[in-house]
Amino acid sequence: MADRSNDPHALHGVALALLLLGLLLGIQPITTDVYLLGATLHEVVTGTAPHRGGAGVQRLFRAIKSEPQAYGPDVPEELAAVLKRAMHREPEQRFAT
Repeated sequence: MADRSNDPHALHGVALALLLLGLLLGIQPITTDVYLLGATLHEVVTGTAPHRGGAGVQRLFRAIKSEPQAYGPDVPEELAAVLKRAMHREPEQRFAT
């Protein structure tokens, strides 16, 4: 299998896997959507995906076990707080909508 860790289209598979896992775990889709929106914004702001490298399943488990992202001084504190909340490990800590 080819390494797709840097393929931007591989993210769609990871997004689908996150959504399906969330449904299996009883997580409401809206919290998954908020997470994915936060992950997309993270990539726009930093130029890198929050969970890089490896196959989609490996990224999925990194996302589940992830610690809050660290942002440098070039990211305003308010924006960093929004990103961290949107990608919070606990769905109930994310934005409601």
